[in-house]
Amino acid sequence: ALRLQVDWSNGGAVTFSTRGEGTLAGFGKDLTTGWMVYSELFARESSGFVNGSARIAFFSTPKWDNRIYAYERDLLYGFSIPALYGKGFRCYLNMHFQIFKWMDIWLKGSMWHYLDRESTGEGPTKMEGPSSVEIKGEVRFRF
Repeated sequence: ALRLQVDWSNGGAVTFSTRGEGTLAGFGKDLTTGWMVYSELFARESSGFVNGSARIAFFSTPKWDNRIYAYERDLLYGFSIPALYGKGFRCYLNMHFQIFKWMDIWLKGSMWHYLDRESTGEGPTKMEGPSSVEIKGEVRFRF
């Protein structure tokens, strides 16, 4: 695998990252290549009331052996490392609001869209159509 990443920050309030990654799998005539490119923006409001991140990733990994993993920010104490496999894109928006000193809200919305299949998932999680959406939230009260 080969990875190239460029990060830019204005001193803390805004950070922008772009990453490209490529993989090789197999030998000889069975050699396959895969790639992924993403851009991510992380922003924090100066008073700390709100911060969030957004990412869009494009990928083309023809075989499971070419899959690429990419760490994602998530709700409080959580993270996600999805396997990017197939051809398509993934995007997410992750927000944190500190409503009061004693109350925080986290929200995350994410979407997969595949260009090479007509359904997503397997077994009981199988969904018809090339896209799937997930929305989740968390509220914390401090006493």
